[in-house]
Amino acid sequence: MSAFVLQNCASEPKPLTTVGGWKQGVMVTSPEDSTTKAFLWFYEWHMFDAVNPELHTRGYESRADWSEQRQSFSETGAEGMVAFDHARLDVSSTSNGADLTLTIKNTSDHDWPELASIIPCLNPGPLQVEAIRSEVKEFPWDEKWPTKSVDATEGLLMRESEDGRWTMGIAWEQFLSSQGHNPWRCMHMGVKVGPLRRGETRQVRGKLYLIEGTKEDCYALYKKDFLPEH
Repeated sequence: MSAFVLQNCASEPKPLTTVGGWKQGVMVTSPEDSTTKAFLWFYEWHMFDAVNPELHTRGYESRADWSEQRQSFSETGAEGMVAFDHARLDVSSTSNGADLTLTIKNTSDHDWPELASIIPCLNPGPLQVEAIRSEVKEFPWDEKWPTKSVDATEGLLMRESEDGRWTMGIAWEQFLSSQGHNPWRCMHMGVKVGPLRRGETRQVRGKLYLIEGTKEDCYALYKKDFLPEH
């Protein structure tokens, strides 16, 4: 794989990733190595009465449900979107991954509570990345969940290759849960979308990181993007 150096260079701007459609979601490809990809499945789960009035339900149960999904990506691979009847994910390529904007509307027949969330899945695809590490801004936790709504902000989950060379991550400005699924190498960062009354719409900013660098490099980028005061 070619080197992808994390540095600032005004005369030689870093190349951008390429974003495109992939099954039920988005594929992001490194500008330096076409075999280095991240796959964002949008999305897998509802939690705490988001969309469905239950604790934990599948995002879409059947292929027929997924057929309602709409995808559109530019020919240049610079931007695109994935959408359903109640949710839309806009994606824009960057030099270190992709910017994400989730727009979700409560089209159900019930108000969504404070803890309502949806859970996309980020997967490293063919890369052999087995070690999982997570970095979060020292929030108080009660097992898996934040204990107060004010704790459910600025969350990052990362996966680093065993040799420390490649790192990918997923971050949201409002999150509820953080879970790594080692057998499938998945990263599940739950996006907090509640409270949301019937008919209301909310936007949540996110970021997909795909870099040649360590988890510390990725965390530094995350702090710049989401925690500029630190």
